Amino acid sequence: MKVNKVTSERSIGGKIFNNFILIILVMSIGFIFSLYEKKITAKNYDDYTNINIKLSTLSLEFSNSWGYFDMFIKTKDDSNIQKYNDSNNKIKNLLIEIQPYIEKDENSSIYLRNLNNMYDIYKTESYHLMGKVINLERLDPRSYDKLTEIKTLFTYITKHSESLLVSYMHYSNNEYSTSVQKYNNTEREIYIALIFIILVSFVFTMMVSRDLNNTIGKLRSYAELLTEAKWGIPDLKDQKYEELNSLAKAFDKMKYSIREFIKELNEKAQIENSYNAEKLKNTQKDKLIKETQLSALQSQMDPHFLFNTLNTIGRVAMFEDADQTVKLIEATSKILRYNLDCKDKMVELKEEIRMVKAYVIIQETRFQDQMSFIFNIDETLDTVKVPPMLIQPIVENAIIHGLREKDKGGIIHITVVNDKNNFISISINDNGVGMDNKKIDIILSEVKNKSTGLGVFNVKKRLELYFNRSDLFKIKSERGEGTQVMISIPIDGGEDIDKTFNC
Repeated sequence: MKVNKVTSERSIGGKIFNNFILIILVMSIGFIFSLYEKKITAKNYDDYTNINIKLSTLSLEFSNSWGYFDMFIKTKDDSNIQKYNDSNNKIKNLLIEIQPYIEKDENSSIYLRNLNNMYDIYKTESYHLMGKVINLERLDPRSYDKLTEIKTLFTYITKHSESLLVSYMHYSNNEYSTSVQKYNNTEREIYIALIFIILVSFVFTMMVSRDLNNTIGKLRSYAELLTEAKWGIPDLKDQKYEELNSLAKAFDKMKYSIREFIKELNEKAQIENSYNAEKLKNTQKDKLIKETQLSALQSQMDPHFLFNTLNTIGRVAMFEDADQTVKLIEATSKILRYNLDCKDKMVELKEEIRMVKAYVIIQETRFQDQMSFIFNIDETLDTVKVPPMLIQPIVENAIIHGLREKDKGGIIHITVVNDKNNFISISINDNGVGMDNKKIDIILSEVKNKSTGLGVFNVKKRLELYFNRSDLFKIKSERGEGTQVMISIPIDGGEDIDKTFNC
């Protein structure tokens, strides 16, 4: 008994689905068939109309052919021969085009065959006469008789052409009327079948709807009890239909599982909160590590630089007047102030250049004619944010390692431009001793070697930490040809980096 019940439960949904599919299928087939019949009817109408037009054109072209022929006989003008030939070609093409359609009607095909035969005779006789009279000033009696025969033949051609037009028009009208009647009958039958299926479907749907409403009403009352958190309600009994029976079981399952679900939800919320807290902690730790690394790297250059600077000021104070010493002290003060104020934050490019120029004042005093410095700075980039102490270590390295063997004529060229790719291009060039690729690799490596310039590696490492990129620092050099250090800074990246490090 239970097996039969399950079969009945499943058949209701299947019947509804099948009924729906049947309606869609009948409507689709009817629509497609109706559209097809309509398309065929329209095509037949176009074909009939087109052939009738061509038949009218054929009658007109026969008249044109005779006119050009008659005009040539009278005037002997060669231009009429060409017109006559063109007209005959048009007649020939028209006869070929209409033949497949005319042959569908027996009466019209008889007229067409007679018309073709008469037209062939007409062309042969007319061309023969034209060739004969082309050199005659007046027609001789035989030629005149032949012209009369051709004219008579043309009269028969004209009559047959008109008869063909009338015959095919009668045929096309009958055929089109039959096609339209067939289309209307088919469309009416489709509508009748569709209405019948809709009526049967409506009756079936009403019967099923009555049974469903009774069962759904019972389920609704249990659902209302569940919404009031009355979890002690009894389990629902087996329902009549499979779908509703599944719904009833779902209610029972929900009743038993909702408390467990709330409990699990709270546990997951606690786990997620713990995870987010740990994630925030790790983020802050990574940030502190980066800040510590940056501070450590920047602090490495201060003792070495201050030692050289103070040593220079001491020597100048011994051998020169106080004015020059004051100049050096002011330059040193600018450098120290810059180093203290900007040590842990991004700075504007103009501040970095101002500090480098102060450093250059000290070095020019120190080395005098041994070297000179040239600045080429794009002032439109003054407000762009860059890491501090970026250029000075490179200049210092160029002085110590690049120009150390030059007694005079040493040049350090500092250029800052916009490379049009949303990057600042900073270039420090010297005409010093240069170096080979092996030496460059040592400078760019993390091996600590004072003789290779700790400041250069410091700058490279800070660029990587600030911008998370390793392609912003490059060195080009050859022995005896000098050295070029190229630094690229993203124009739009400085302010974001500044916010990241809370400066």
